[in-house]
Amino acid sequence: MGQISQQHVQVYNGTAAADLSAKQWYFVYVDTSGKVALAATAGMLTANRAAEVALPGSVVPVIAGGTITAGDQVTCDSAGKVVTLTPPSYVDTQAGSATDPLLGKYRLGIALTDGASGAACQVLLCTPTPTLTVT
Repeated sequence: MGQISQQHVQVYNGTAAADLSAKQWYFVYVDTSGKVALAATAGMLTANRAAEVALPGSVVPVIAGGTITAGDQVTCDSAGKVVTLTPPSYVDTQAGSATDPLLGKYRLGIALTDGASGAACQVLLCTPTPTLTVT
């Protein structure tokens, strides 16, 4: 495997909602107060000194929350670590109904390298996209 590094990174510089100094390469988001907080869907914390967030289109290292395989579609867990995306299933019992709920997780990127739990793997960040498997 090649060296894990940042490539083509676009960043948003914001104020951290809490101490994120130990959370470099974890998923973060911008909260309703406009501050950067841990574990959601906006981007990747690129620096452990301030709230500098990588945006979609960036290639960044990410801390894995489980085994990641290159080519996997990925999302984040509640700790802000990258995990393989498994779209939830929804049984359509009201085919054609406008009230059917759209349930699912968001695809946040595509793994470019393999990664073991707790180690970094390289991910191409994507615009958050909802996913759902209808059965």
